[in-house]
Amino acid sequence: MKKALWFLFSLKGRVSRVPFIVFAIVYYLTIFIATYWADTYMDASSFPLSRAWAFMVPGFIGAMFIWPMFATCVKRLHDIDRQSFWAWIILIKPVLAAIITYFAADIHFNRDAQPAELDRLVNWPNLISYYVLLLQLVLALWPGTKGANRYGPSSKEKTVPIEATFE
Repeated sequence: MKKALWFLFSLKGRVSRVPFIVFAIVYYLTIFIATYWADTYMDASSFPLSRAWAFMVPGFIGAMFIWPMFATCVKRLHDIDRQSFWAWIILIKPVLAAIITYFAADIHFNRDAQPAELDRLVNWPNLISYYVLLLQLVLALWPGTKGANRYGPSSKEKTVPIEATFE
């Protein structure tokens, strides 16, 4: 349990590629299943408000994963001997998306904006999402530094007694 909490919430240490990839697959599979459920099982004609709430479910799940995704990306960056600076966009994206959505709604409802003007504003979170996906792809493919680095020993070098695995 302690190791799982460290993996999901701590910013210290290093994580190798395989646990990072497994976590990313679980994250994207969870979002996909929630989105599929919302799209498939919520009928707009009989539950118009429920459908809107159902599409917020993937957003809530994504919000629950923000810190664990950030923490695993930071530890993965540490494994390739890089600073956590490159992962901060993961935390900035939801805040930026909320601000942009607010301004887009303000422009749309109060100023009668043209659709092209709104598209330029609303596309910024999408561009940030592409950066996050690219970062995760690089972290999944880039091998970690061999041996110890300034962030600690390699996760492959750690020898843990078998009984400690089941604590």
